[in-house]
Amino acid sequence: MKIQKRVDFNLVGEAVEQEAFWNRIMGEHAKFVRGFLDPTEELLFDKAHRFGKEFDRLTIEAIYFFYCLF
Repeated sequence: MKIQKRVDFNLVGEAVEQEAFWNRIMGEHAKFVRGFLDPTEELLFDKAHRFGKEFDRLTIEAIYFFYCLF
């Protein structure tokens, strides 16, 4: 819409905002799926839990890396 209206915008900033939005959504999905797993399935539950934690860690690392560039 901004392009159609010929509004000036920061392409990198817009890309970072979109990335942050989708990373947050995907992280929420990972935790949501974990919530539906049977806790008695310990290996699967633990793997899903670790995936959610790793996703969060990588997201923070990416944000930090980006801000170090600029």
